Amino acid sequence: MKTRAVLLALFAGLASASATAADQTLTFAGLEPVRIGMTVPDAERALGAKLKPLDKGDGISRDVCWLTERADGASPWLTYMVQNGRIVRIDIWQDTADAPAVATDAGVRIGTTEASILEKYGARLQPEGHTNLGAAGHYATVRADNGKYGLLFETANGRVVNMRSGTLDAIALTETCL
Repeated sequence: MKTRAVLLALFAGLASASATAADQTLTFAGLEPVRIGMTVPDAERALGAKLKPLDKGDGISRDVCWLTERADGASPWLTYMVQNGRIVRIDIWQDTADAPAVATDAGVRIGTTEASILEKYGARLQPEGHTNLGAAGHYATVRADNGKYGLLFETANGRVVNMRSGTLDAIALTETCL
């Protein structure tokens, strides 16, 4: 009986530990457990992992604004943009091996078609041309009701390749900190 209880506890632990990005929802407020507006130390505590800045010599990052990712290498498709010590943007990137299963509450994820985004968000969606891809790509923004935050979907060849959450100013930057 004791062995059975131990095995049940072990399987329950494994099931919760195996929760993947499929269990995560990108919202206007962030990607749990990290929320837009958190300080870096608060985000690290929430994640239970350290964050490490990406290369500050990349020509984009500066002392007041930089990109960071988990130092443990988990979630390589996820970056955080930090301005003045606070998380202002969270990016979900197309992974070369498998697209992450993170989705918005409307079900938009990496690989979703432009037509599906329009169907899900309708008149709330504000499309724009892509600065680098021309007709092959687009940006589409959905604003939160509070007017401070938004979701932005970047598409290439009709499908989402990047989605980001954050302040409207931060998500609008095509080259992050520039």
